[in-house]
Amino acid sequence: MLYTIQILLKEKGILLFEERFSKIDYNSKLFSGLLTAIQEFCIDINIGECNTFSSDKFKIITTATSRIVIAIIIAKSDPHIEEFWESLLLDIGRKFEETYEISKFQGKVNEYDGFNQILHEILTEREIF
Repeated sequence: MLYTIQILLKEKGILLFEERFSKIDYNSKLFSGLLTAIQEFCIDINIGECNTFSSDKFKIITTATSRIVIAIIIAKSDPHIEEFWESLLLDIGRKFEETYEISKFQGKVNEYDGFNQILHEILTEREIF
């Protein structure tokens, strides 16, 4: 089960877009900050990018393009393999970057609100819904 998708500005960790699909109670900005800190920590200690984290109920999978990080929270019991989700996240990231000029980001995250329609089309194509 897919709970949420977040898209972050890679260089600054700014939350650009979020779509929640199921009730899960967490602070979006705190979560995006944690993801950014973990990514930077993994790179700083020379182990590469960290892509998967899990708790007793949830799994977090991330992937990145050159400018953004795409992250999802799914149920730990989700039947899809991680490669399925990673491929989906790359598709979402590519489409986001095709739709918006991330290099011209001026701090207005509401300009990305329209991406939810595109996201739903991608998820429908991949039979997530």
